[in-house]
Order: sequence, then C-alpha cells, then structure tokens
Amino acid sequence: MDWIWQPLNSDEKFIDVLQKNGLHQHITIPTRQRGDDEPHVLDLVITSGDIVSTLEYRSPLGKSDHSVISFECQVDVPKVTRSSRFNY
Repeated sequence: MDWIWQPLNSDEKFIDVLQKNGLHQHITIPTRQRGDDEPHVLDLVITSGDIVSTLEYRSPLGKSDHSVISFECQVDVPKVTRSSRFNY
C-alpha cells in the first residue's frame, strides 16, 4: 500500500513541532468546558524534559470555565558561590 500524503490539521502540526524540538505537552485531559459544549484542551504545560510531577486538575475558580492546573517541577538550580574581589 502506498503512503498518501495528507495535510496535517493545526493540532497535528503543533504536536509535530513539539516532538521535533524535544518538547513534551503534559496536559492530557480537557481543561475547559462550558455547559453542554464539547470539552477542549486549551491550557498547556510544555517542557523540554521530564520535570513535571504531581500534576493535578482541580475545579475552576469562581465563574471560570477553565480547570485549575496544579503541578510541581523538579529542577536542579546550580548553587552560586560568591568569591571575594579586592578593589585596589
């Protein structure tokens, strides 16, 4: 069977660009829904490594229709040490 080229939709193009650049989108379920409307993933957490942990989806605040997203990032921050400089 021959491969047939089909143009990518904007979602597929976006995912393709992320993957080609070594990025990862962590949100996996819809984060916005209003009434009977179809739910959508509109809020994103994009990283260049596996640094996101304990990602939680919480209830919207106030009258918002976007879920609150809570997560922790595990990052190593180099310690900066100061050395004395003499001003002669």
